[in-house]
Amino acid sequence: MITSLTATIQTATTAQAGTDDRVWLDVGGAAFELRRSGVNLFEAGHADAFVLPLPTPGVPASDVWRVLLCKSPDHDPAGWSIGGVTLVDQAGKILYARAGIGARIDASSGRQWLADDFSGSKPPSTYILGDELLQALLGPKLHESIHGDIGPLKNVTATGVFSLACECDGIRIKQTVRGRLASTDVDVVVSATLVPFVVHATTTAPARTELSIRELHFDIRIPTWMHILSMGVTGLVEVALEKQLPGKLRSMLTEQLGGKLDELGFDLSHVDRLALRPGALELILERQPKPESFRPRPFPLRWP
Repeated sequence: MITSLTATIQTATTAQAGTDDRVWLDVGGAAFELRRSGVNLFEAGHADAFVLPLPTPGVPASDVWRVLLCKSPDHDPAGWSIGGVTLVDQAGKILYARAGIGARIDASSGRQWLADDFSGSKPPSTYILGDELLQALLGPKLHESIHGDIGPLKNVTATGVFSLACECDGIRIKQTVRGRLASTDVDVVVSATLVPFVVHATTTAPARTELSIRELHFDIRIPTWMHILSMGVTGLVEVALEKQLPGKLRSMLTEQLGGKLDELGFDLSHVDRLALRPGALELILERQPKPESFRPRPFPLRWP
């Protein structure tokens, strides 16, 4: 049983090796954002250590079956150069150690690096749902589901292109909706980050997918003359959207995702977790049933 993991990440010493982007480490059974408040991490030539917050009472050794580093979209086109990675358990046992890596994590690498020489436990079966497939699965249903009145906006419908991109911290979606306000068309650009996870089966309910919604934003494009004639109208629209739209999105996308996985032949009772990384949602299938106390938390785990 592994009760503690310490990851040490060495940034290369080359010019422009460091990054200010967010970084995640995925060990197979769980993923962790590597961060510390008030500390400038991943500077060129520096080694940064992180104690990963494993769930109590720990995880089986079989849950550590890969070393995958991912980062957020590039703030600097130069990306991030990693020099070394070490992974150690609570007893000081070195699970993985490699120096002199020199790999560049940027757009050309998919903003991720996988340790292909890691000899941990045998990996489980996985299935990849890429951005394009997810967009094709969810986009049409979203257009069907967003309609009707939302507060003062009447006859609301989805319009334009639905965009989707998987990142380590969630699935980022963007969609324009259009409604009528005082006989005038008003467009609202809706953007949100969705975090999918599997709720495991209980004695009274089967396994199912769920979505949490965070970072919900609205860009309400109301004509200037309407602002002048109707002070506060933007606030009324925004309050109505915040009250009604999250439920619509969560219900529709959860139903569509779960339905499509069922069509593809996945038994959610055998899905260990849904893992997110740049460009893909990954279904990780269980190798064997685990006690409830060993279930991984919904992705993503965050530094306290």
